[in-house]
Amino acid sequence: MFNTIHYAELAQMRRSQDSLQKQFMRTVHALDPYIRRELRAFAGAVWFSDTTLGFLLWGRYRLRTQTQPGKALWWIEKDIPPFDRYRCAAYRIELSQTADGAALLCVQSGSQTYLMRPNDLAALHNSLLQAGHDPALVIPRRMGAALDP
Repeated sequence: MFNTIHYAELAQMRRSQDSLQKQFMRTVHALDPYIRRELRAFAGAVWFSDTTLGFLLWGRYRLRTQTQPGKALWWIEKDIPPFDRYRCAAYRIELSQTADGAALLCVQSGSQTYLMRPNDLAALHNSLLQAGHDPALVIPRRMGAALDP
């Protein structure tokens, strides 16, 4: 009639969830510098032709990150000319944790999502090259802090 609660089982489930989250956060911290470097190079390659002087490109895009339980997001964004204050063009990388604890990495452009395993960093580079041919996502502009490249 009533479900019996076994506190030992609940505690074990909680410990396993915590250990999966810690493992996921270790993966996020290990991939973070590489993903940032790839996104900066990607922005320089994709949006280089939009400027008249290539050496002034550094102020034209923003790198943002966001971490949630089971998900980490990195995206590179650029204001849409003639500098719309409320929208920007962006490409996004998402690292998410599946139900079984495995991590899954995806690159999202305006028209397609490229999935890959996070241990294959060459696939990330190739996916960004393919996403560079796609149109960018059009997202609302966030006014918070950004990691200036």
